[in-house]
Amino acid sequence: MEFLRFLESIRTGVGNFFFATVTHLGEEVFFLAIAILFYWCISKRQGYYILLTGVLGSVINQWLKIVCRIPRPWIIDPGFEPVGDAVAEATGYSFPSGHTQNIAGTFGCIGRYNRQKWVKISSAVIILLVAFSRMYLGVHTPLDVCTSLGIAAALVFAFYFVFRTEESTDRYLIWVVIGSVIFSVAFILYVFLLPESGFAPGADLANLLSAKKNAATLTGCLFGLALVYPLDKYVIKFDTKGR
Repeated sequence: MEFLRFLESIRTGVGNFFFATVTHLGEEVFFLAIAILFYWCISKRQGYYILLTGVLGSVINQWLKIVCRIPRPWIIDPGFEPVGDAVAEATGYSFPSGHTQNIAGTFGCIGRYNRQKWVKISSAVIILLVAFSRMYLGVHTPLDVCTSLGIAAALVFAFYFVFRTEESTDRYLIWVVIGSVIFSVAFILYVFLLPESGFAPGADLANLLSAKKNAATLTGCLFGLALVYPLDKYVIKFDTKGR
């Protein structure tokens, strides 16, 4: 909390506006839009890379939230004041940071996949800005942010070996999808088998219900991907070339 207190002491109106704007890049809608854009218009492999890294990372993130149940900084320290507008969008438990997870997974994939130096530098800058914004706004601690950066980095580098060539993608993608589906099903079973009696009425119970919704959504996304991938590969055979 000491670092968040320091950031609170140096906030300015301009800084509040800038980081409140930048932080939206870490939202799920932005990550999905980027993944779809790459899949349809740039590279199917890169689109799959971003999508799987993001979705599986979200499953891990949500699972850690409901297991650890660490409250937001202003709940831990009632005297701490986050930036007001950011509180409304900071739903659920604090650890780890979902926004950081999304942006690090998305632009980590873009930077790792592309060889151009300017792409790598730009991706790193965007990741660091969004990660810092979560602490500047007072909605996450350094532990929340650093954990998400670590998870995203591990997935980015692990999945790169699946998507670096056409041959490796053809060989391993289906197994990665199946493994992700199994992991996601385990998560959905975990949250739906958790007794509601173990959660206090109010915010805690709302977090459990939110986890159930997120588990169902993420599992549905991975099941959809598991169905669409072989259909596209063997029947539709969509190609981005010429677009």
